[in-house]
Amino acid sequence: MENLEKQPGTSAPVQGAGGRKPFYGWVVVVACGLVYLLLGSFALNAGQIGIPVMVTQPDIMMDRTMVGLGFTVFILFQGLLAPVIGSLVSKKGARASMVLSAILLIVGGFLFAQFGGSSTIAYFLIFGVLLSVSGAMGSQVPCQTTISMWFVKKRGMAMAIMMSVMGAVAFLVPPVVNAVIQTTGTWTSAFYAVSAAAVVGLVIVLLFVRNKPSDMGLLPDGGMEDDVADENQDKKQAVSKVYKAKESKTLKQALKTPTFWLFICAAPPLYFGFNVNVSAGVLHFSGMGIDPGIVAFGLSVQGIIALIIRFLIAPLVDRIEPVRILTFAGVVMALAMFIASFCGPNDTVLMFVYFVCIGIGWGINLVCGPTCFANYFGNEHFAKIIGWVLPIFSIIAGMIPVIAGAVFSSAGSYNLAYIGIGVCCIIGVVCSLLVRFPKKTA
Repeated sequence: MENLEKQPGTSAPVQGAGGRKPFYGWVVVVACGLVYLLLGSFALNAGQIGIPVMVTQPDIMMDRTMVGLGFTVFILFQGLLAPVIGSLVSKKGARASMVLSAILLIVGGFLFAQFGGSSTIAYFLIFGVLLSVSGAMGSQVPCQTTISMWFVKKRGMAMAIMMSVMGAVAFLVPPVVNAVIQTTGTWTSAFYAVSAAAVVGLVIVLLFVRNKPSDMGLLPDGGMEDDVADENQDKKQAVSKVYKAKESKTLKQALKTPTFWLFICAAPPLYFGFNVNVSAGVLHFSGMGIDPGIVAFGLSVQGIIALIIRFLIAPLVDRIEPVRILTFAGVVMALAMFIASFCGPNDTVLMFVYFVCIGIGWGINLVCGPTCFANYFGNEHFAKIIGWVLPIFSIIAGMIPVIAGAVFSSAGSYNLAYIGIGVCCIIGVVCSLLVRFPKKTA
C-alpha cells in the first residue's frame, strides 16, 4: 500500500491513515520544545546568572535597583509586544518569526557581551528590550501556534510534550552557563553563550520546523481529508468529549464571546500564584525562620513536580476539557496560597506541600492555558488571539510582585498577599466552571 495519497482537488500528496511512516508532526513537537528553550528562555536564564556576576565587577558602576528594573523591563516587553509577534506569525508564519528571533539573539548576545556593562542605558536597551523581544519572537506565540497547526486530535498531548521537552532540557542551562563563566573567568561568556544557543536554535528551525502540515503535503495528526476521516474524527471527538472548533474564529469574533473572557479570568490567578512565589516565596519562608537551604530544596522540588505533571497530563488533555483540568490547577494553587498564609517556622512539611502545589498548578497552566484558546477558537487565527492574551496576563500578573512588596511593607508579612491571591484563584475556578461548549450535532 502506498504511504501517500493525493488529496482530492490538489496535487499535494497527503499522508494516509494507514501509512507506515511516522507522522512528522512529532519531530516538529520536539524541535519546537528545543527552540522554545534555546531562543525563548536561554537569554533570561543566562541573564539571571551572568548579570549578578557582572555588577560585582569594580569597573561596572550600576545601581542594584536599576539591575532589578532591567529584569522587569525584560519581562514586560515579552508580553507587551506579543500582539505584534502574533501578527508577524499570522502573516509570515511561525518559522519566519523563529528565524528572525535567532538572528537578533545572535546579534544581541554579542552586543551585550561587548557593551552591556558600559552604562545603564545600554543594559536596558540591549538586555531589557533587544534580548527580550528577540526571545519572545522565538518562544510562546510561534511555538504554540506551530503545534496548534500540526495537531487537532492530539493537540493537548503535543502541547504537553513540547513543554516537557523544553522543561527537561532547561535544567541543564544554569549549570552550563555557570560552568562557562567559571571556565572563562568572565561574565561576558554567558552572553556569548546566548549567541551560540541561538545559532543551534536557528539550525533546528531551518532543518526541522515547518509552519503547517500542508507545507509537507500532510494533514493535521497525519489523517486523511475525506468523508470517512471526518466521520471518524467526529466519533473520536464525541467519545473524548473535548470540544475542538471546526471553524476558526477571528480575534474580533473571539473578543465578543463570553468564553474568551471566562478563559481570561480563569488563567491569570495561576500567574498570580507563580509570580508571588518567584518574587516572595524564598523571602517568606526564610523570613519566618526556615533554613534557606531547605527552602532552596523546596524550589527544586517545585521545578521537578512542574516537569512531571506536564508528562502526566499529556494523555489527558485530549480526553478531558483543558479548562476543567485548569479548574483543578486553580484549586491546587489556591491551596498553596492559603498554606503559605498560615505556615509557621516549624511547618517544614507544609512548606514542601506548598511548593508541590505550585509545581502542579503552574505545570498544568503551561499546557492547558494555550490549549483552551486553540481548541475553542481554532488554529487559523490562534497567533493573533494568543498574541493579545499574553499582554493582558503580563500587565495584570506583572503587578503582583509590586503589590506583594507593598503588602509586606505595610503589614510586615506576605500573609495578606497570599490570602488575596488565594481568593483570586477561587474566583478563577468559578469562571472555569462557568465555561460552556456548543452542543455537538448528530
